[in-house]
Amino acid sequence: MQAIFSWVHGTSPGQWLRIILLPIAAGLLLAAANASDSLPVQIVTPPQPATAVLQVAGDDIVTAESDPMPLPLLVRTAASDTDTVDRQLGCLATAVYFESRGEPLEGQLAVAQSILNRVDSGRYADTICAVIKQPGQFAFGRARAPRSTDDWRTAVAVARIARDNLWPEMAQGAMSFHASRVSPGWPRRDRIARIGNHIFYR
Repeated sequence: MQAIFSWVHGTSPGQWLRIILLPIAAGLLLAAANASDSLPVQIVTPPQPATAVLQVAGDDIVTAESDPMPLPLLVRTAASDTDTVDRQLGCLATAVYFESRGEPLEGQLAVAQSILNRVDSGRYADTICAVIKQPGQFAFGRARAPRSTDDWRTAVAVARIARDNLWPEMAQGAMSFHASRVSPGWPRRDRIARIGNHIFYR
């Protein structure tokens, strides 16, 4: 008891402050740590844009789907290579050229997509060239498009975009179309859209 009394009387004011304040400070730090542990931790990851790849002459041109390349620019990009045209692509481009040259790009693309829908349907021939050459389907027959014109380069570009599925379908599910100035007298079909001077049917 006498030792305790001596220790108390021998303690300086600064020591007293440390003795009193250190436990209080430690308690406050512990409370703050416990509170921070209870807060939710949120990790924000920057969004990564989805991409679509257009391949021209072996080079990959990448476009973000969230900020898509406008169709005219996509056509100009695809038209930069008209030398590597295989037989099926040539048949599709020929159909686009004779059926819709001079039409809006959306209309030309809808023509190409309609022909591809025929190929996939199981109701027509199973290749592009065979679909186009089926009797009574396309009036241009075996005509050849002039290969050195801007219209031909556009037709090849549109055909490539359709074949490679680089643009959403313009007339969903269409397999038939005709110029708006004619009435072909077909059996009843579901009309889907009119794009430029063509009417498309499922």
